[in-house]
Amino acid sequence: MGSVEKQKKSGPDAPDLGVTQTSVPTRSGLMDLAASLIHTGAVDLEETRDEIISLPVGRPSLVDYFRIHPTLHGDVSLLKIKGTFGDELYAVAPQMISSVDNVKRYTLFFGVTREGSSFLWPISATGKDGYSRSARQIALDAMKSWCRIVPDHASSTYKKRVAQHCNEEPVWQGDKTFTELLVLAFGDGRIIDSEDHPIVKRMWLR
Repeated sequence: MGSVEKQKKSGPDAPDLGVTQTSVPTRSGLMDLAASLIHTGAVDLEETRDEIISLPVGRPSLVDYFRIHPTLHGDVSLLKIKGTFGDELYAVAPQMISSVDNVKRYTLFFGVTREGSSFLWPISATGKDGYSRSARQIALDAMKSWCRIVPDHASSTYKKRVAQHCNEEPVWQGDKTFTELLVLAFGDGRIIDSEDHPIVKRMWLR
């Protein structure tokens, strides 16, 4: 019986996994190690700037002050479609205007809010209604001062609010041409330039 117990106790040796136990540094060693992590030399900082990667198209928020760029604007033919999540805007190439119903010409104004968000504001280029005329005037005024729009439903116009005590200049992200801004706004498949575009196929059941 004793010999059996002796055999159980003297089983095979544990395999050598090649793992060595690391020694724990002393407190002074830890202090030296932590001190070595701190960079004391000058850091060469890379110059960075914000770049626009997409550009929303729509009316400015009613609560945000904005500025309009003095030169980045132009007339573009747009198609507005009611979508599941609101209006969808498509830019229509000149050769496709006769093939797409309900196309209207808009002036697209490039703007930026005080928080730094960029946008294109479409304002009817042919509309004679009060909203269109007042919006265009506010866009022109916003080229020189920070403005905010307020709908006046009684007169069917927009009123202008001016930030009287804000003299800071707007920061325009990147260095884009108006054509490049159109690519950012509509380049994700929202330019109707041929009869193969899905919108044209839907209209004519092709």
